[in-house]
Amino acid sequence: MDIEILFVDDDKAFLQLSKVYLEKFNNNFKVTPISSPIIALEFLEKRDYDVIICDYQMPEMDGLELLKKIKTQNFNIPFIIFTGKGREEVVIKALNLGASFYLQKGGEIKSQFRELANLVENAVNQNRIQKALVKERRKLEFIIEYNPYAIAILDAEGYYITGNKAFLDLFIDSPLLDHSFFSDPLLVQAGFNEKRKKLEQGNIITLPVLWYNPHEIDPKYPNLSLCFQINSFAIFTEQDTIENIIVMFEDITNQKQTEQLLQQERKAFRLIARSAIYSKDIKELSERVIKGLLNILHFEGGSVLLFNQSQNFLEPIIDIENKKTITNLSTPVRLNDEKYIVSYTLRTKQPIFAPKVEEHEIFQKFKKRIRKLNIKAMIIWPMINAKGELVGTVNISSPKNKIIREEDRIFFEIVAGMFCTAIERMKTMETLEEREEEFLQLLNIDQIGIFLVPIKNFPRLGSFKIVNDIFCHWLGYSRKELKQLNLEEVVHPKSLAKFKAHCNHLSASKNIISAMTFIRKSEEQLPMKVKLKLSQINEEKGVIGYCSLKKSEKKRKNRLNIFNRWFH
Repeated sequence: MDIEILFVDDDKAFLQLSKVYLEKFNNNFKVTPISSPIIALEFLEKRDYDVIICDYQMPEMDGLELLKKIKTQNFNIPFIIFTGKGREEVVIKALNLGASFYLQKGGEIKSQFRELANLVENAVNQNRIQKALVKERRKLEFIIEYNPYAIAILDAEGYYITGNKAFLDLFIDSPLLDHSFFSDPLLVQAGFNEKRKKLEQGNIITLPVLWYNPHEIDPKYPNLSLCFQINSFAIFTEQDTIENIIVMFEDITNQKQTEQLLQQERKAFRLIARSAIYSKDIKELSERVIKGLLNILHFEGGSVLLFNQSQNFLEPIIDIENKKTITNLSTPVRLNDEKYIVSYTLRTKQPIFAPKVEEHEIFQKFKKRIRKLNIKAMIIWPMINAKGELVGTVNISSPKNKIIREEDRIFFEIVAGMFCTAIERMKTMETLEEREEEFLQLLNIDQIGIFLVPIKNFPRLGSFKIVNDIFCHWLGYSRKELKQLNLEEVVHPKSLAKFKAHCNHLSASKNIISAMTFIRKSEEQLPMKVKLKLSQINEEKGVIGYCSLKKSEKKRKNRLNIFNRWFH
């Protein structure tokens, strides 16, 4: 690699001689001879040089003045004073100003330039190494500064030196310089000191997951929970003593919150699923859910009120005090009644989480009622369905102050959401059961068998959705048994193929009458005349079949008029 040398000396003959000798000693040397220090400064502005060799005593300015100007202009170039003046004070001053070397002219010419060439090589090599180190250091600093992990750099005693941007963002303020991490309560709690020996042996140490809330340290900071995974390692000197300790904080708050959310969802699902499975109606479902919430969150009382849209009031469904169900429920609460917290919550659609009610804003609004009911802690959640309609409220309370953790809040929110969905489905099921019962009463007319099969995944047929008693009787099954089967299991294969072919030609305005052979439970074949038509109940597409064993067209048409109204 070429070494560019700027040689400054007012002796032009000596300049040319120096150029010849230096370039002869090292083929990589490229010498630019300049007789004026002022012109030398101009050359430095135009191109880069690896080293400057300069005489001391020159008419325009001496070598030390040139050195000062070069340093002032931040040229990071090795500077060698090469002069006939050898006064000690000049040497000291030159070195103090930042000269790399000082060499006195004189002596045998070849030896002198060989020594100068060696100084040039040493100065350039040192400078290049230094630049490489600076470059690597800057690269390392950049990596540390913009690392997504929060990184703190400590001295050997654990005292804070500096931290990267992520560290300062995470912890808001940098620790005081006299703050030792070895005595930090959070790190002590995480077992940092117990693992110091491994650190001193050159191992990377990992501390247990640590939760931290800056608000608990100083109320001026945000009230939020942060979770870290902490790793630490030491940087050693050449003498194998610790120079620095690096502490890396990985913010795993989102990961942990996601894990907590999944855990709370599972817990909530278990509670709702068990309650729904073993409950015969909404009241029993509500009782099981409230008791589950009281048991898990350690509250003493709770209630569920459902919104009656037509009457515009909240109707108490279940009320539990001291974990015992109250049989005499309170009167319904008008939605616009300003006296009740539940109606206020449902109107505003804003949940209330009050582990210490007297510190919550709701206390000032309902102070008298809260004191009358002796409530110290409460959670009230407005239930709103996917359409944004009011469903009701689920509430728990306690005569004691409580601690409501973030995971408790998440859990309650999930339970309330699932509970709301379960109530909506149960309401729908109750309505459908009532309608189906009413419908089946109409269907149970002599001589007409009726079935409905879904064709959502056609050509695959779903299980029977609706069957009347006559159809069940003809095939020899109970209604429960038949609704667990599909058409493919009770129809002769030839008739089944015919049925599927007919399905492709059915439309809202076109019905098909076909002869079909059914297979009874006893495996006997039973021929029927079947009228097929498209049907849609509760947004589910299907085919309804009206079956008869004998022809009685006039009588059957009159009856079918009743059924048709259910499917249009």
